[in-house]
Amino acid sequence: LNLPLFTEGLHSRYSENAIPDNSLSEALNVVLDEDVDGVPVVRRGYSQYCDIGSQNIRGTWIFDDTSGTRYIVFVASAQFYQSSGDGTCTAITGASGYSSTAEWDCATGLGRIACLNGVTVWDWDGTSTRTVTAAPLGTMIEFWRNRFWISGFSGGRTRVRASGELDITDWTTGSQSTSPANIDI
Repeated sequence: LNLPLFTEGLHSRYSENAIPDNSLSEALNVVLDEDVDGVPVVRRGYSQYCDIGSQNIRGTWIFDDTSGTRYIVFVASAQFYQSSGDGTCTAITGASGYSSTAEWDCATGLGRIACLNGVTVWDWDGTSTRTVTAAPLGTMIEFWRNRFWISGFSGGRTRVRASGELDITDWTTGSQSTSPANIDI
């Protein structure tokens, strides 16, 4: 919630339509980040969660594994990290295709988080990582109706590919309703 600077203070004796701008009509259970001369200051929008050095965070995702553990997964510079919320971060090992400049996108489904960057697709289940070599190399991924959907292909921006139902490793199109799909829009 973006708050204006309340330089006029608290006015509780007047009707709300009669109080000046930049003032409060009431304030209950207010916690301020800073208090400079009685003026609340807007939060900066970030906090220190775990120490990964001077690396830049380039994306974050929430992932719930099949055991119910909730992870924060993020990519920083050229490495993916995970944390279960205890303030410690651990590198996710076993994935490849990292780049300090490539944009990453991730989606969660089927008890896995799948990430791609146009060069590689890999997934992680909270324990093990694997490269999904059969997956198409797009730049955008989503999970919908028990399938991973990939788009953003170089030279084919209007194409969408869907994995086989319940299987991120199945990308061979077929005639069954559960087969992968290759759709041009």
